[in-house]
Amino acid sequence: VLDKAVIDKKMRVNSFAHVNHTTDKPRIGVLLCVNGAGIQYSWMKQMMAEESMTYPELEEMAASVEVGSDGLIVIPFGNGAERVLENKNPGAQILNLHFNLHKKAHFYRAALEGIAFSYIYGMKVGNDNLFQSEIFSTTIATVLNCEIQMLEATGAVGAAKAAGIGSGVYASTDEAFQTAEVVKVYQADADPDIYKSKYQNWKLELEKIINN
Repeated sequence: VLDKAVIDKKMRVNSFAHVNHTTDKPRIGVLLCVNGAGIQYSWMKQMMAEESMTYPELEEMAASVEVGSDGLIVIPFGNGAERVLENKNPGAQILNLHFNLHKKAHFYRAALEGIAFSYIYGMKVGNDNLFQSEIFSTTIATVLNCEIQMLEATGAVGAAKAAGIGSGVYASTDEAFQTAEVVKVYQADADPDIYKSKYQNWKLELEKIINN
Protein backbone atom coordinates (compact mmCIF):
# COMPACT_ATOMS: atom_id res chain seq x y z
CA VAL A 1 0.00 0.00 0.00
CA LEU A 2 1.56 3.27 -1.16
CA ASP A 3 0.82 6.95 -0.59
CA LYS A 4 0.68 7.80 -4.30
CA ALA A 5 -0.62 6.35 -7.54
CA VAL A 6 1.76 4.09 -9.44
CA ILE A 7 1.32 2.55 -12.86
CA ASP A 8 3.08 -0.41 -14.40
CA LYS A 9 3.13 0.24 -18.15
CA LYS A 10 3.37 -3.48 -18.81
CA MET A 11 0.26 -4.07 -16.66
CA ARG A 12 1.96 -6.75 -14.55
CA VAL A 13 0.26 -5.48 -11.37
CA ASN A 14 -3.00 -3.66 -10.57
CA SER A 15 -3.19 -0.36 -8.69
CA PHE A 16 -6.41 0.63 -6.95
CA ALA A 17 -7.78 2.95 -4.27
CA HIS A 18 -7.50 1.06 -0.99
CA VAL A 19 -10.38 0.91 1.50
CA ASN A 20 -8.72 3.56 3.68
CA HIS A 21 -7.95 5.86 0.74
CA THR A 22 -8.92 9.52 1.16
CA THR A 23 -8.15 12.67 -0.80
CA ASP A 24 -6.04 14.00 2.07
CA LYS A 25 -4.26 10.71 2.72
CA PRO A 26 -3.97 8.68 -0.49
CA ARG A 27 -3.67 4.92 -0.01
CA ILE A 28 -3.09 3.08 -3.27
CA GLY A 29 -2.97 -0.69 -3.10
CA VAL A 30 -0.74 -2.52 -5.57
CA LEU A 31 -2.08 -6.00 -6.24
CA LEU A 32 0.31 -8.74 -7.25
CA CYS A 33 -1.41 -11.75 -8.80
CA VAL A 34 0.73 -14.88 -9.11
CA ASN A 35 -1.65 -16.97 -11.18
CA GLY A 36 -2.30 -20.19 -9.30
CA ALA A 37 1.28 -20.72 -8.11
CA GLY A 38 -0.09 -22.02 -4.82
CA ILE A 39 -2.17 -24.67 -6.57
CA GLN A 40 1.09 -26.28 -7.61
CA TYR A 41 1.70 -27.33 -3.99
CA SER A 42 -1.80 -28.78 -3.76
CA TRP A 43 -1.20 -30.65 -7.02
CA MET A 44 2.08 -32.03 -5.74
CA LYS A 45 0.40 -33.18 -2.52
CA GLN A 46 -2.28 -35.00 -4.51
CA MET A 47 0.14 -36.58 -6.98
CA MET A 48 3.09 -37.49 -4.73
CA ALA A 49 2.03 -37.72 -1.08
CA GLU A 50 0.24 -40.52 0.71
CA GLU A 51 -3.50 -39.88 0.76
CA SER A 52 -3.59 -39.48 4.53
CA MET A 53 -0.72 -36.96 4.68
CA THR A 54 -1.46 -33.43 5.88
CA TYR A 55 0.21 -30.16 4.90
CA PRO A 56 1.97 -29.93 8.30
CA GLU A 57 3.44 -33.39 7.62
CA LEU A 58 4.61 -32.26 4.19
CA GLU A 59 6.17 -29.22 5.86
CA GLU A 60 8.01 -31.48 8.31
CA MET A 61 9.37 -33.58 5.44
CA ALA A 62 10.36 -30.48 3.47
CA ALA A 63 12.17 -29.09 6.51
CA SER A 64 14.37 -32.20 6.60
CA VAL A 65 16.02 -30.98 3.38
CA GLU A 66 18.62 -28.21 3.33
CA VAL A 67 17.80 -24.76 1.92
CA GLY A 68 18.09 -24.94 -1.85
CA SER A 69 16.69 -28.48 -2.13
CA ASP A 70 20.07 -29.85 -3.24
CA GLY A 71 19.79 -27.99 -6.53
CA LEU A 72 16.25 -29.08 -7.43
CA ILE A 73 14.29 -26.18 -8.96
CA VAL A 74 10.53 -25.98 -9.46
CA ILE A 75 9.00 -23.38 -11.78
CA PRO A 76 5.37 -23.21 -10.57
CA PHE A 77 3.53 -21.40 -13.39
CA GLY A 78 1.41 -24.36 -14.52
CA ASN A 79 -1.98 -22.70 -14.51
CA GLY A 80 -2.00 -20.65 -17.67
CA ALA A 81 -0.52 -17.33 -18.76
CA GLU A 82 0.87 -15.14 -15.97
CA ARG A 83 0.46 -11.36 -15.89
CA VAL A 84 3.54 -10.82 -13.81
CA LEU A 85 5.46 -12.49 -16.68
CA GLU A 86 3.79 -10.21 -19.26
CA ASN A 87 1.19 -12.89 -20.07
CA LYS A 88 3.76 -15.48 -21.06
CA ASN A 89 3.05 -19.09 -20.23
CA PRO A 90 6.22 -20.93 -19.19
CA GLY A 91 4.25 -23.79 -17.64
CA ALA A 92 5.35 -25.71 -14.58
CA GLN A 93 8.81 -27.23 -14.85
CA ILE A 94 11.13 -29.31 -12.69
CA LEU A 95 14.84 -28.71 -13.29
CA ASN A 96 18.11 -30.34 -12.19
CA LEU A 97 16.42 -33.58 -11.12
CA HIS A 98 18.96 -36.20 -9.97
CA PHE A 99 17.54 -39.72 -9.60
CA ASN A 100 20.15 -40.79 -7.04
CA LEU A 101 19.81 -37.70 -4.88
CA HIS A 102 16.32 -36.24 -4.87
CA LYS A 103 13.46 -37.73 -2.89
CA LYS A 104 9.87 -36.63 -2.23
CA ALA A 105 11.01 -34.28 0.53
CA HIS A 106 13.16 -32.43 -2.00
CA PHE A 107 10.14 -31.92 -4.24
CA TYR A 108 8.08 -30.55 -1.36
CA ARG A 109 10.77 -28.07 -0.36
CA ALA A 110 11.56 -27.06 -3.96
CA ALA A 111 7.82 -26.52 -4.55
CA LEU A 112 7.55 -24.17 -1.56
CA GLU A 113 10.73 -22.37 -2.58
CA GLY A 114 9.44 -22.03 -6.15
CA ILE A 115 6.19 -20.44 -5.00
CA ALA A 116 8.06 -18.11 -2.61
CA PHE A 117 10.45 -17.12 -5.39
CA SER A 118 7.57 -16.40 -7.77
CA TYR A 119 6.14 -14.08 -5.11
CA ILE A 120 9.53 -12.38 -4.63
CA TYR A 121 9.95 -12.07 -8.41
CA GLY A 122 6.59 -10.31 -8.57
CA MET A 123 7.41 -8.08 -5.61
CA LYS A 124 10.53 -6.93 -7.38
CA VAL A 125 8.28 -6.05 -10.34
CA GLY A 126 5.88 -4.16 -8.35
CA ASN A 127 -2.88 -16.67 0.75
CA ASP A 128 -3.04 -17.21 4.14
CA ASN A 129 -2.39 -20.97 3.95
CA LEU A 130 1.07 -20.65 2.43
CA PHE A 131 2.14 -18.18 5.10
CA GLN A 132 1.55 -20.98 7.63
CA SER A 133 4.58 -22.66 6.05
CA GLU A 134 7.77 -21.65 7.85
CA ILE A 135 9.82 -22.56 4.79
CA PHE A 136 7.73 -20.36 2.50
CA SER A 137 7.61 -17.39 4.89
CA THR A 138 11.25 -17.53 5.99
CA THR A 139 12.35 -17.69 2.35
CA ILE A 140 10.43 -14.50 1.55
CA ALA A 141 11.53 -12.72 4.75
CA THR A 142 15.16 -13.60 4.04
CA VAL A 143 15.37 -12.70 0.35
CA LEU A 144 13.37 -9.47 0.83
CA ASN A 145 15.03 -8.74 4.21
CA CYS A 146 11.77 -8.05 5.99
CA GLU A 147 9.71 -9.23 8.94
CA ILE A 148 6.42 -11.05 8.35
CA GLN A 149 3.79 -11.00 11.09
CA MET A 150 1.05 -13.60 10.96
CA LEU A 151 -2.15 -12.58 12.73
CA GLU A 152 -4.80 -14.81 14.26
CA ALA A 153 -7.11 -14.19 11.31
CA THR A 154 -7.90 -15.26 7.77
CA GLY A 155 -8.15 -13.45 4.47
CA ALA A 156 -11.93 -13.35 4.94
CA VAL A 157 -11.56 -11.67 8.35
CA GLY A 158 -9.08 -9.20 6.89
CA ALA A 159 -11.46 -8.37 4.04
CA ALA A 160 -14.33 -7.87 6.49
CA LYS A 161 -12.26 -5.55 8.68
CA ALA A 162 -11.12 -3.64 5.59
CA ALA A 163 -14.77 -3.19 4.61
CA GLY A 164 -15.43 -1.98 8.16
CA ILE A 165 -12.69 0.62 7.81
CA GLY A 166 -14.05 1.79 4.47
CA SER A 167 -17.64 2.04 5.75
CA GLY A 168 -16.69 3.84 8.96
CA VAL A 169 -17.36 1.01 11.42
CA TYR A 170 -13.73 1.44 12.47
CA ALA A 171 -12.07 4.83 12.70
CA SER A 172 -8.69 3.52 11.57
CA THR A 173 -6.70 0.45 10.58
CA ASP A 174 -5.13 0.42 14.05
CA GLU A 175 -8.57 0.27 15.67
CA ALA A 176 -9.75 -2.51 13.36
CA PHE A 177 -6.82 -4.75 14.18
CA GLN A 178 -6.11 -3.72 17.76
CA THR A 179 -7.40 -7.03 19.14
CA ALA A 180 -5.71 -9.20 16.52
CA GLU A 181 -3.13 -11.48 18.07
CA VAL A 182 0.25 -11.89 16.41
CA VAL A 183 0.65 -15.67 16.47
CA LYS A 184 3.90 -15.97 14.52
CA VAL A 185 6.70 -13.68 13.39
CA TYR A 186 9.03 -14.73 10.60
CA GLN A 187 12.45 -13.08 10.56
CA ALA A 188 15.15 -13.15 7.92
CA ASP A 189 17.51 -16.08 8.33
CA ALA A 190 20.88 -15.26 9.91
CA ASP A 191 22.61 -16.77 6.87
CA PRO A 192 20.79 -15.25 3.89
CA ASP A 193 23.36 -15.99 1.19
CA ILE A 194 22.14 -19.48 0.33
CA TYR A 195 18.53 -18.24 0.03
CA LYS A 196 19.56 -15.38 -2.21
CA SER A 197 21.80 -17.61 -4.30
CA LYS A 198 18.99 -20.12 -4.83
CA TYR A 199 16.62 -17.31 -5.80
CA GLN A 200 19.10 -15.98 -8.36
CA ASN A 201 19.48 -19.48 -9.84
CA TRP A 202 15.69 -19.90 -9.92
CA LYS A 203 15.24 -16.48 -11.56
CA LEU A 204 17.91 -17.26 -14.16
CA GLU A 205 16.17 -20.52 -15.11
CA LEU A 206 12.77 -18.82 -15.29
CA GLU A 207 14.08 -16.07 -17.55
CA LYS A 208 15.74 -18.61 -19.82
CA ILE A 209 12.36 -20.28 -20.24
CA ILE A 210 10.26 -17.16 -20.81
CA ASN A 211 12.82 -15.58 -23.14
CA ASN A 212 13.36 -18.68 -25.23
